[in-house]
Amino acid sequence: MTHPALTTLLVTVTLALVSAIPAAAQEPAPEGVVHGRVTMASTGAALEGAVQVELIVLEGSQATGSVRTPVTNGLYELRVPAAEARTYVPRLNYQRVDYFGDPVRFTGSERAATRDFTVYATTDRADVLQLIQTIVTVVGIDPQQGEIGILREDVVAVTGDRVYTGGPSGVTLRIPAPEGTTEASGEDGGGSLVNGVFSVTTPVRPGEASSIITSYLVKYDAAVDRYRLRVTVPVPAESVVARVPREFVRGVRPVAPAEQADNQVLQDDARTVLFVVRSPARIEAGQSLVVDIDGVAGRLRHHPLTEQPGAAIAAVAVLAVVTAAGFLVWRRREAGA
Repeated sequence: MTHPALTTLLVTVTLALVSAIPAAAQEPAPEGVVHGRVTMASTGAALEGAVQVELIVLEGSQATGSVRTPVTNGLYELRVPAAEARTYVPRLNYQRVDYFGDPVRFTGSERAATRDFTVYATTDRADVLQLIQTIVTVVGIDPQQGEIGILREDVVAVTGDRVYTGGPSGVTLRIPAPEGTTEASGEDGGGSLVNGVFSVTTPVRPGEASSIITSYLVKYDAAVDRYRLRVTVPVPAESVVARVPREFVRGVRPVAPAEQADNQVLQDDARTVLFVVRSPARIEAGQSLVVDIDGVAGRLRHHPLTEQPGAAIAAVAVLAVVTAAGFLVWRRREAGA
């Protein structure tokens, strides 16, 4: 009869040996290939310098490494294990601008994937930048802390066929922050707030308009029961809009020449009605849309998506939740309203 302690020891040693040699017992994954073409889309420009394509390796949702290969005569090819548990994210950085391809997963009998890149030359000429519309939305008011959470979306584009990178500083947009701002954040957590101006380093690409989303945590005096929201544009803007959920406040009062527009009902949440104030015409650089928000000294006002009982409205958290949920995003079809 085997002694129980000896049996336990044998089992432990066996398990240790098995776990120590899983690689030898497993069949290696078959080889897969990711290849493609890199095309320069800017007129009169050619690919310059050493250009590489990188595959970021994901195991589940965790990045575990990457592999790279040079681009030669506009072509690249990477051979990697075609493991079904892996995802490869193609990435190319050209002149400080990141380009990403659709993720690659090898499933079934698939052993090859094509991911082409279209890249652009860059420019630091600020006059190519266009601000199509600025939309500012109040996403939370906490009178106990005297704080307001604000989300701003600047819809931008560039003329021509080059990426605007902001020059040596890399700053593409300098956004005047609302009065009383104590914290600010960009969509990717980047950017910097200095002397009331939030600097964004997001490259602006040619083609369709894109959004630069920033968030702000604002301190105000709840005893006054009013906050003057000033939305200032750093470059000329075709339209500026401010929105405040009706359930948050008593009302809003535009300061001329701003004007009140029809209330807006959120497409994703019909229970949320927004007071809307807009500029009647184009606004020049340095000018502002101004609106007085009345009734900010009452109870805690929030939307369920941003509810954090007993806590201040964290600008970064508000941005992450609102952006991920697609909440309070201005509908493009209303841009000309």
